[in-house]
Amino acid sequence: VDSMRARGLEGLLGAFAGRIVTRDIITAELQLAWWRGVLEAIISDRRQLLGADTTILDRLENDFRLVDQAHTTGNAQKLAHSLAEAWRIAVADLPDETNAIKTALTVGPATAKNLMTVAPILTDILAPVWCVSPYAIGALAPNQHFDVVMLVDAGAISVAEAAPAISRGQQIVAFGDPVTDHPTAFSVTPDDEIEGAPAPRSILTELARILPTHAMTMSYRPLGTGLAAQIAHHLYSGGLRSWPLASTSLGELGLSFITIDGRGPLDEKTGRIEATPSELDAIVANVVEHATLHPEQSLMVVSASSLTVAKVQEAIQSALPANRTLQDFFARHDDTPFVVLSLQQASAVTRDRVIFSLGFGRSPHGRVLSDFGALSVEGAERLIAVAVTRASRHLTVISALTTAELREERMSRAVQMLGHFIDDTLAFVPEPTRQHPLLQDLAERVSARGATILTDVPGIPLAVRLGDTCVAIDIDDNIMPMTLREGLRIRPAMLARCGWRYVRVHELQLFLSPDLVADNIERILRDGQEAA
Repeated sequence: VDSMRARGLEGLLGAFAGRIVTRDIITAELQLAWWRGVLEAIISDRRQLLGADTTILDRLENDFRLVDQAHTTGNAQKLAHSLAEAWRIAVADLPDETNAIKTALTVGPATAKNLMTVAPILTDILAPVWCVSPYAIGALAPNQHFDVVMLVDAGAISVAEAAPAISRGQQIVAFGDPVTDHPTAFSVTPDDEIEGAPAPRSILTELARILPTHAMTMSYRPLGTGLAAQIAHHLYSGGLRSWPLASTSLGELGLSFITIDGRGPLDEKTGRIEATPSELDAIVANVVEHATLHPEQSLMVVSASSLTVAKVQEAIQSALPANRTLQDFFARHDDTPFVVLSLQQASAVTRDRVIFSLGFGRSPHGRVLSDFGALSVEGAERLIAVAVTRASRHLTVISALTTAELREERMSRAVQMLGHFIDDTLAFVPEPTRQHPLLQDLAERVSARGATILTDVPGIPLAVRLGDTCVAIDIDDNIMPMTLREGLRIRPAMLARCGWRYVRVHELQLFLSPDLVADNIERILRDGQEAA
């Protein structure tokens, strides 16, 4: 009794005393009071739900989803029609410029400067959007200006590179990631010495000092829970959210760490130990394993050592003629081909799975050196950020050093950061998701039907699995703060892309018919098992 009073239930005790509630029915009375409280919470600010038909609501939401998808898909056709009409009218109204453009296209020169000189109005109508490299701005006409200039990958563009483009725009919008991008010298081949030179400030950094900024905190790249959490914690101060992969709930980790012996001779020229035979063998073995077990997923090898990059390319080329599995895998991914890159080259490349090779080994006596090339210079933490963010589904790290050795104080900040990142990711235990009271009851009912409740999936109010089938369950409270497009179309589509089967449950329906909802979820789980 004292405990109930301490919990603020003195009014309930008074009601029980007035009705002479006996011990044998106290459990049923408490359950009734709890469910009444839940109902009052549901309808406190949504009394219109009392007369709602959830079947009609489902149909309306599905209709909106279809119409919104059709609207988005049809925008390309609307834009093409609008442009075609503008072209037709301009060609009819500007016969002299039309003839001039025809002459330029047939006789030449069909350059931007010439087109803007002979037909400035018609050229603007025919080509309202221009995509230009910073190094090709000079090819535009001197009098060619734009309403808006968008700088993409602005974190990797210096002020000097961006200045010609900025001078041509009335409004500037810059997109970039200050964590993984920074301006670098132009090169064709990987060169560790480039990282030793002082880097110029990016145009993104400079514009952020004088213009309003907006942080985009949702990453639409699916990641394993542990990997996503540590990327957000170590690189973005916890300010980045991502979509959870269903495969993580099936036991697939987002990161694998492979240690090898990695002994080799010291290079007399560089003073480093790079591209050891055991590391090269491990990389090639992991590439072959990927081609065998995950041929549908794209792959990339990244290394902090440019010598390792070259040696891996040679090893893969040598293994290719005699390995049909590798041949089939390489032929399968024309749009996202297998590549071997240095960290400097990989900043704008992503793949489903990435093998990151540290590329530096031990001496024949087991001694560990502290010179890791580009990772040993000031500001090399950015390269570690590149290394751990290139994978969409899984990251494999191959190293001759243990994480304890990577974290030693004599190592550079970047190398220490890598050691801490690996340890924190492998040891990560997600916090249990706080559940809505109705979902707690639903979880018990679904669990009684043989499903496993997943309590540690971030961003999903209730997640359950049966075998290899995972279901994400949403209720009103979770999607009400979102826009209609985000809550009814984008969110279900993204969760489906991440491997989840999506179920939308109305709170009132769950209150009135919890067993019916549980039966529906069980049916979806069983159907998924049969389909698999």
